Amino acid sequence: MVTRLHVDLYRRIQRQQLVLLGPAGSGKTATMLILLIGAAKECVRPASAPERADTPVPVWVTLGGWNPDERSLLDHVVEEMETNFPALRHPRYGANVARRLVEHKRVALFLDGLDEMPAAGQRAALTRIAREAAGLRIVLTSRIEGYDRARAGGRLPRPVVLQLDKVESETAVEYLRRGHDSDRQRRFWHRLTEHLLSRPDSPVAEAFATPLILSLARDAFDGPDGDVPDPAELIGLTSVAAVKARVIGQFLERAYPSGSGRRGGRDQRHLFYLSWLAHHLRGRRDLRWWEIPTLIPIRDLSIAVGAGFGLPTAVLAGACVALAGGARSDEVIRASTRAIA
Repeated sequence: MVTRLHVDLYRRIQRQQLVLLGPAGSGKTATMLILLIGAAKECVRPASAPERADTPVPVWVTLGGWNPDERSLLDHVVEEMETNFPALRHPRYGANVARRLVEHKRVALFLDGLDEMPAAGQRAALTRIAREAAGLRIVLTSRIEGYDRARAGGRLPRPVVLQLDKVESETAVEYLRRGHDSDRQRRFWHRLTEHLLSRPDSPVAEAFATPLILSLARDAFDGPDGDVPDPAELIGLTSVAAVKARVIGQFLERAYPSGSGRRGGRDQRHLFYLSWLAHHLRGRRDLRWWEIPTLIPIRDLSIAVGAGFGLPTAVLAGACVALAGGARSDEVIRASTRAIA
């Protein structure tokens, strides 16, 4: 479906703006990412292809940290480009190359998370996008209520709006039943999927209506016989939040097994890293990677660097040592569940 979306809508669309709407976990960001990958592939066609010269380069821009009352969309986009692609600041490209790329409409803006901005700024944001990104290809994601709030103050000129629906129980069942290696796993999933079909209003069916939880559950509860618990245990949970927490918790257990597992103590460090991220994500849905050094006391950062770690590992390891006493591992599950609620 997403592949067809790129070919039939993004590539052929005559309008400049595409808006992807849906509830949390409905796949907005994932859909936009796949569209971006498709657009990027068009930019690396053979040099002889006549379309290549006119193909704008897709640029991912997170909106959560933008204050449209204080700065322009252009300034925010340029900062994001120069931060994520520091090579753009190299002298061989000339001065202000990121800004010039936007001004000359050589980029397509993939704007993620209009609803993740403060509500007071959403109207101003949509107004600025409509005015300052005129002539640029735009893909914008938002929850429905965030987009409705923004449209009360300003509107895009002629957008194509696509609302992503929830996953139907029949579709979820088809996905969960295929591709299992053993009869035992097939029996486990059959019991759960029969419940989805007979109780489409149950907490587990409602949780599985979002692509994120559905895909996490398949990865978390699927594996060699005896290696994972029975996914049918989810049937007994009495709330959607409990189902999400159990799925995310089991997914993290599979990804980072306990220190007695085959990867030993490294996994405890991974758990510390995740706990540290959860600790700093309180109240926010986005943590910019370039802000991480500012969250670490300089003494701890110096010690970690001096210990011989690479910079990315040093930043996280130093933070986890400093915060290990305050950030509990179960914050990972709670913060992850809040992020998709």
